[in-house]
Amino acid sequence: MRTHDDQPITFAEWGYLGKGQFQRRDFCFDTLALSSTFSAEGSLFAHLGMHEIFQPAATYPPLTVAGLAAAEPSQEAT
Repeated sequence: MRTHDDQPITFAEWGYLGKGQFQRRDFCFDTLALSSTFSAEGSLFAHLGMHEIFQPAATYPPLTVAGLAAAEPSQEAT
């Protein structure tokens, strides 16, 4: 559940907020993959709702399409 250079694998979720605004949130693969263990009977986390388990690893400010196009590319992008 990690990259070849031992970094956590992350997935980006892009959500439409309305009025031309989009927001990116990143989630870690290990949290998403282990979600079934959170709801297992007798689990320490069984009482938690999904909204409490799936907290994003990073949340970015809302942007428009024009703002996304004008933004500088990430250092990590290839």
